[in-house]
Amino acid sequence: NVRALSEWLKRVKSGEARPPSPALPKVVKVKMDRGRVFKGKTMAGRKMRGLLKLKYRHTHHYKWGRKQKERELRKRHEVVRHKGGH
Repeated sequence: NVRALSEWLKRVKSGEARPPSPALPKVVKVKMDRGRVFKGKTMAGRKMRGLLKLKYRHTHHYKWGRKQKERELRKRHEVVRHKGGH
């Protein structure tokens, strides 16, 4: 492979062969983080999850009770809200 490459480079330098045209760079597309609201990262998400009450905000008992209440009311609070397969 090294020998073939060196021969090809000699032909390119002498003008017998043309070097390939430069390829376009690959476009990297960054997806928007669509789950920010549902994780409670935004003010609307914190309000939706009930994280704005100062007294009970960081207690697990409050969270577990609220989730159980939502399960009984069938609020579908644990369903996947975005595409992505998980």
